[in-house]
Amino acid sequence: MRPVDGKSSRLIGAMVGAALSVIATSAWAETTLRLGTNAAPLSAEVQASKEFARLVTERSGGELTVEVFEGDKLGKPVAQIENLQLGTQDFHANVSDWLQQMDKDWATLAMPFLFSSIEHVKLFQASDTYAQMKDRMATEHGVRVVADNWYRLPKVLVTTMPVFKPEDLEGVKLRMPNLATYVDTWSAFGAKPTPLAWNESYLAMKTGTVDGMDSPLNMVHPQKFYQAAP
Repeated sequence: MRPVDGKSSRLIGAMVGAALSVIATSAWAETTLRLGTNAAPLSAEVQASKEFARLVTERSGGELTVEVFEGDKLGKPVAQIENLQLGTQDFHANVSDWLQQMDKDWATLAMPFLFSSIEHVKLFQASDTYAQMKDRMATEHGVRVVADNWYRLPKVLVTTMPVFKPEDLEGVKLRMPNLATYVDTWSAFGAKPTPLAWNESYLAMKTGTVDGMDSPLNMVHPQKFYQAAP
């Protein structure tokens, strides 16, 4: 692993909650790197990130350590990506959707119904187009995708009322990330997207600020969304 600019490590683990990997060398002697994620402490993302940190320490003989910051401790996703560019943070483990803030082509991976399966996604990731997207992130934005092989479970709707068909979404306030692909999609279904931070979602549903949200299935339990929308 090499930093983009040769001076500071500006790296992002992306694509459906990425796992990270690194080869430690003597150049990393007694170095501590900061890894930020927006997921809850009990989530698979945080547990895997901590296991990654443990393996880095073990395989580097203690010369390289990774400190994991869960939740929004290092800021919201956009802020953490900016931290990478500034060199104040070394890793960000999150979905690749947020990269569209810098390069609109990354919105491709956030578009619903575009890919038919995980295998379809993998074929896209093996394409020259995807390779060029990653190269632009490194050369134009100072952020390198170091792993993109963590695929989350399907998305589900978590709502405070039953939703059986698209028409049931008419006028429903849904929490969404402030990304055009999400806002435009759910608006087309007749819902009222409400951009809110991920870690504000539970309270927003509990207090009625929103009626529901979309979420990866594996995040419903660790984030306790089932309590706010039983």
